[in-house]
Amino acid sequence: MNTRNDPKPSQLPRNACPACACEQAKVFALTSDIAHETSDETFEYLRCSRCSTIFMNHPPAPEKMGRFYPEQYDQHVFSLDTESQGRLDRLAEKFHAKICCRYPFFKLRQNFFNRMSPDDLFLDYGCGAGEALNQARARGAQTVGVDFVDALLDELNKQGHRGLSATSDWASDVLALGGASKIRLNHSLEHVHDPRSLLKQIAATANPGCRLQLSVPNPQGLSATLFGRSWWGLEAPRHLVLVSAKQICSFLEEVGFKVTDVCTEPTGKDIARSFGLAGWRHSLLRDKNVARNLHRNGLALMLGLPLGMAAAMAGRGDRLHIYAERA
Repeated sequence: MNTRNDPKPSQLPRNACPACACEQAKVFALTSDIAHETSDETFEYLRCSRCSTIFMNHPPAPEKMGRFYPEQYDQHVFSLDTESQGRLDRLAEKFHAKICCRYPFFKLRQNFFNRMSPDDLFLDYGCGAGEALNQARARGAQTVGVDFVDALLDELNKQGHRGLSATSDWASDVLALGGASKIRLNHSLEHVHDPRSLLKQIAATANPGCRLQLSVPNPQGLSATLFGRSWWGLEAPRHLVLVSAKQICSFLEEVGFKVTDVCTEPTGKDIARSFGLAGWRHSLLRDKNVARNLHRNGLALMLGLPLGMAAAMAGRGDRLHIYAERA
């Protein structure tokens, strides 16, 4: 299937990889919005032959994206959640969390927040309900959150944070406050049409020595490789461009950051979720809601954990974490 030369009116053409401009790409997946069921449309994703970035062909125009986000959006929770978990399932989740806490990604994240001080201005792009903003403020930092959802921003402002719309000139507002010394992009980069442009904006707000934490789904991870269109991290149609670690590091260096750490996460949750989606598509699981919440099943989680651990050791974990410092 090739729709490159016949874009729909509400869509943008993709003539090349948005990460490296290569015009050679293969179809990675044809899929719909399984997670939140905001649309019954089919979306085509391509994988770049040069840099392995996965991107949506003919993505919805920016002004059309809002209809794909439910009112209470959480990319780690499906639209219909299971009502309850058994005791063994809850114990498995606790064990999973304890194992993950022993890996570098967790310690790096802890250090990022532990080094926060009252002298810091903390910028969280794609801040959601403001959990990270609250952590930073608890350490005395001045907090600024950027997001697309106006209702979230109103609530953030009520809580005493500075909430800015991603469609405004937010970078100028951050500079007017003195510039950022800590910046977080936690699962935000994959939601924008042009990751390179966003990172240029981010760099423009960063003071010398500014520390950056960036997390994205890993397009070269185990689940992307094994499950293809059923990969949880694809999350069509909200994820537009899934950039490889090498390309993200190149972008950051291009805009003046020095990459200090790159690691992946040993989570078994995304493996269980991806297996659930694949099982439903192949009629192994009849209930879509059970399939979408398989990561809450203790057995599925424990089976996925050793795979996640092995993948992380090989740099192929399902979630990618990058830390950098502004020169």
